[in-house]
Amino acid sequence: MSEGADPNPTKNYSQSDGFGVGTTQIAAYMFAGLAMMLNIRLSYSAAPFALLRFKLPENLFSVFVRTTSSALELWCIPSMLIGNIMEQVYNKTQNTTGPHATSLKEAAGTSSGDEGKLWKLAKELNENANSLEGAAPEGTTDDEALKQKAGANDQVPGTLRYLAKTLYNAAKALATAVTEASGTDNQASENLANAIGDKDEAPSGGKLTNLRQALAQLASRGQASDVTSQYSTVEGRFQAVQRQDTSGQYTGAAKAKYQEVKAAWNAFDKVYKANLKNFAQDLKNAVGEESGPGLQGALKNLNSDGSTDNALEVIKKFNNVADKYNKVKELGDTYKAIGATQSPYNNVETKFTDLQKKYSEAIYKYKFYFLTIPSMITNWLNFLTFVILFIIYVTGGDQGHVTGYYWIMAISGFVFGINMVLVYAVDYRYLPFYMAGENSFPMVTSLILYFATSIFGNRRKYNSDYLVVVIDVSIAIVIAFVASVLWTWAFYNYRTTMYDDQTPNPWPLISPVAMVIVGMGLVYSIYPGIAPGMIVPFYLIDKIEMVLLVATAFPPVIIAILRKYAENWSPQTKFVFPGFGGWTKYTDGSTTVHAYIWHLFDILIPLKISLAIIFIYSLHYRDSSISRAIVNQPKMSTALTITFYMCHEILLALGFPGMVGNGGAGGAVLLPTQYAGALLMVFLAFYSIGYITEYKKHDPSRWPTDGMTKLNALCYWLKMASKITNKNFKQLFTTDLNIY
Repeated sequence: MSEGADPNPTKNYSQSDGFGVGTTQIAAYMFAGLAMMLNIRLSYSAAPFALLRFKLPENLFSVFVRTTSSALELWCIPSMLIGNIMEQVYNKTQNTTGPHATSLKEAAGTSSGDEGKLWKLAKELNENANSLEGAAPEGTTDDEALKQKAGANDQVPGTLRYLAKTLYNAAKALATAVTEASGTDNQASENLANAIGDKDEAPSGGKLTNLRQALAQLASRGQASDVTSQYSTVEGRFQAVQRQDTSGQYTGAAKAKYQEVKAAWNAFDKVYKANLKNFAQDLKNAVGEESGPGLQGALKNLNSDGSTDNALEVIKKFNNVADKYNKVKELGDTYKAIGATQSPYNNVETKFTDLQKKYSEAIYKYKFYFLTIPSMITNWLNFLTFVILFIIYVTGGDQGHVTGYYWIMAISGFVFGINMVLVYAVDYRYLPFYMAGENSFPMVTSLILYFATSIFGNRRKYNSDYLVVVIDVSIAIVIAFVASVLWTWAFYNYRTTMYDDQTPNPWPLISPVAMVIVGMGLVYSIYPGIAPGMIVPFYLIDKIEMVLLVATAFPPVIIAILRKYAENWSPQTKFVFPGFGGWTKYTDGSTTVHAYIWHLFDILIPLKISLAIIFIYSLHYRDSSISRAIVNQPKMSTALTITFYMCHEILLALGFPGMVGNGGAGGAVLLPTQYAGALLMVFLAFYSIGYITEYKKHDPSRWPTDGMTKLNALCYWLKMASKITNKNFKQLFTTDLNIY
């Protein structure tokens, strides 16, 4: 037993699908993203119809839209903070044993005969590991051990004959790659292939000349010494190949082939040197007997005294068992290739899986109640807000409940904020799918509006203003209901990720964090009020919105497809133990991944900032060449506006999964960054409204900052924008919207 076993309870914690992706979970995240954005749709697109339903003057349209949408955006800020606090509390306590002691004691059971409990599962694993030990061959390179490991032919994975064939093919492929590249490795790769041999058959007569002949002959009349001798020759030839790589002879395609040779040699060498009996024995001893120092003994002690120290000991012992099991599993193909060990190994595999699942359920209990269950509640609250909104909208007679409509929109913003944070926190691996669903809402809701107005748009026949919003809210109710059902179904019996590294490396995170901060923070300070609102010819504004309606869906959808079908080439990258690959060069098996290509998109960060500065500069220096080239110039202003907004979409589509891929998941970086971006986005949007309002008050011939220095002019605009912004804030806390 290793007393230094890692006490981290999540080290060998088993998720429901490892680091893959589940179809139900993908659907749940996509619908969650779509459902949460519907209230934003109702505060903007449905506003003209709601305005007429409540018999408000049409000249109050901008006030009505600004007030409802601003309330929604503002009220999501405190609820996002609550969600962040919940996540931070969870992260600071999840790796301590205190919260797990009670659940582990309950899972342990009261005796070794308690069905389905950890204690009995550990006992069964011990018994099956003992059987595997008894069936496994003694030694490593004696006649019987090598004969069993060699196998009957080269077709069974895990046998030495199969692995020798793989090694030969890799060596020949390397030799071919060197020749095709017109390079030279002094015949090292060819010599290695020759030492292994091209055929899996014993020599018909004469002397053994290669490893595969020795292995084939071992099955009938050969001796281990023949295999050992040929192994030594192959080992020397492989070392010669290694020296060629060290001297830089393998580049390009040859380098990739060398990596395959190296992997094939390591696999062969592991089985050749493996003592199958010892690995099984180590696992048996790690589980131990009830009175021993292993896992069973720790579970017995926990049953007697459910203290934190005893819970910690169970975690240590379980992690040690898992480490020993992983050693056995690495040779799983070899155990299964040997007739005597095939059934015992399969039993060990089954029993460990049962033990790990029960342990994981106990460890996951804390996250389940602290984050997963609340996320289900907030999803259902999101659905409930739409139901209440529907009731408020259809009741109230001719005048309706305009203030009630406003306040339920504000409440939906509060629900939106905490729901979004908790959805993120449940399983960060699915964020690309959430963002794909989130960004599909413009197209989905526009189609809803199109069909609603096409069918019920005739105001002479229908009460169109009333019906359009009723249809909108009704469809929102259906979508939110489906999202809530899917979310509950997907995650109620599903163990999601838990994070065992709370101190991420800051340097790789600079790029994706900056993407999110700039992508979220600046967007609504410029769009749509300044660009396109104040620089694009009016007749083009609708066309820009139509282009963006389609274009904005592409970045997150592309990233989601990459995440599903080509993980190595997605910004989240692939999980390659002990973590994600990150935006750097990494190796996944024999594949070299150049994930640093995502840093090429860093250029969008200064580009977006520069465009924001250029737009504002153009408004204040109308006589400048930049202003004359942009303001009211159809092609240039349209192109720059679309570029600005697409920077926002691309930066977010890359930034969030990029933080996951670079080790920033788990609440230490991702959620605080999201919150900082949301703060900037909301408050700069408010500030932008104040700035635009002040800007439009003044006649260019009587400009208020004429004669001022640039610094004084800047201070003037900041001061005046602040005054208007403060006034707008006060409007958000009204109890009677009719006064506006």
